[in-house]
Amino acid sequence: MDKRRILFVDDETEILEILADLFADSTVEVETAKTGRQALQKCQEHKIDAILCDLKLPDMSGLEVLKIVRTRWPKVKRFLTTGYFDPLQSDCLQQNRLIDKFFPKPWDVLELRQYVEKSLEEIGDKDNGS
Repeated sequence: MDKRRILFVDDETEILEILADLFADSTVEVETAKTGRQALQKCQEHKIDAILCDLKLPDMSGLEVLKIVRTRWPKVKRFLTTGYFDPLQSDCLQQNRLIDKFFPKPWDVLELRQYVEKSLEEIGDKDNGS
């Protein structure tokens, strides 16, 4: 089985480093991007199985990124994170299948890792639609 790959998207280098370190000893390969455009480019270039995207990015909204990912690569698991979000909006986005899960900042890093790893295991050997 191929290694699963997750893309973390956040404009803060420190956040990307924390997330990469969180998965350093796992079987998950980590890609990072600091802008929406970089994220979409990485999705184009690599087989991405999941994306955790911050809502506020310098060039576009994280929701816009996730909408594009849903359209182009529908099997990619989509997770949204931010410190500025209404839980009711999160529920609506999940019900409309724009996102698979919302992680409010600050997150519980163990919960985040466990959920991501479980989600990636559920994918199985299916292609991500790229």
